[in-house]
Amino acid sequence: MTSEDKPIAEKQRSDGQATDDTPPRGEGGPGQRRPRPLLERLRTGCVVLLVLFISWASFLAVVLAASLMYDFEERKSELVESVVPAGRVITLRLHSGLMTRALVETDLGFYALTSGVSLGKNEALTVELRAGAERFLCDAQHRCTRLF
Repeated sequence: MTSEDKPIAEKQRSDGQATDDTPPRGEGGPGQRRPRPLLERLRTGCVVLLVLFISWASFLAVVLAASLMYDFEERKSELVESVVPAGRVITLRLHSGLMTRALVETDLGFYALTSGVSLGKNEALTVELRAGAERFLCDAQHRCTRLF
């Protein structure tokens, strides 16, 4: 019988003494995990917390940037670059459906609006060109509606 054929309890070291292959106490046997040291567990926890903090900070930065861009676009649409007279109201046609639209006829031309509007006959109107090339039709009280 060779040393490989002997049972584990009968294996001998090179000096001829029998050895016991059971692992020392606390190291676990085959398939069992050895407990990790405290510093290694703390380091792993710190890395996880750091990754979570960086993810949360990145999310907040994206939300802040998006809200600032939206606010900038809204304020940019309020800046009036030029005002042109649009004439006096002759007729107003409302088209309802999926979207309410309006067509305003003035003595200077026709204006298609993106939403319904209430205008009096013979009321003076102006067209405002705002930053971002947006056009608005405004009445005397400066109630404005976006043009198509």
